[in-house]
Amino acid sequence: MSRVLADSEVDLWRAPLEAHDIANPYYESILDEAQRANLLNFKQPGLRANYVQMQAKRRQILAQYLDEAPAALKFGKGQYGKPFLINDPELAFNVSHSANCLVVAVSRNCDIGVDVEAIKPRNNLQGLVGRCFAAEEQAYWQALNQDQQLIGFYRLWTAKEAFVKAVGRGIALGLDRCVIDTRQPFQWLRLPDQYGPAFQWHIAAVDLADQQVCCSLVHNKQLVTLNIRQWL
Repeated sequence: MSRVLADSEVDLWRAPLEAHDIANPYYESILDEAQRANLLNFKQPGLRANYVQMQAKRRQILAQYLDEAPAALKFGKGQYGKPFLINDPELAFNVSHSANCLVVAVSRNCDIGVDVEAIKPRNNLQGLVGRCFAAEEQAYWQALNQDQQLIGFYRLWTAKEAFVKAVGRGIALGLDRCVIDTRQPFQWLRLPDQYGPAFQWHIAAVDLADQQVCCSLVHNKQLVTLNIRQWL
């Protein structure tokens, strides 16, 4: 059954990466030739199985919007490697995963990025803040109570990651150049000039009803209804 997506909507799908699902033979059967070739790069069976599961579930989710079989989807790559659907280039999507959580953001006629991260202590947290946060963000983070610094880090980090994914550049763009206005949560203070005014880009902190992960969505739509959906 085809899913109709209004221009004002963003669907954010959460799909589990479950151990009992990794040997599902259907998943590998719907991958394309390039994806099957990539399997040779995985030396660890668990990583290989996760790759198959992620690629297959992405296909299943996106196929709903095209009313086509998952195996029929054809993907191309933009200038910096960001994938797009040859079948329907106006259907914007982005994918992220961490631990056993896969998220797929879907919308139309926009640039969109999503990032999900498992919330866990990191030995190099202070160093990452110094390298990847602008001066204003560093000052904000340093002023947080110690018990709030971990989640505070991930809220900023996932938003920055989601932006560089939305524009297709990845962290090579420079996370410290994508600056969040910490006085007004979920707004941008400044962004690299080539991506237009900062106010045209929007951040949504996504509640996945899971205290173990942090998720942010970034897009350049003006009015959006965000639908959180579960893929079984």
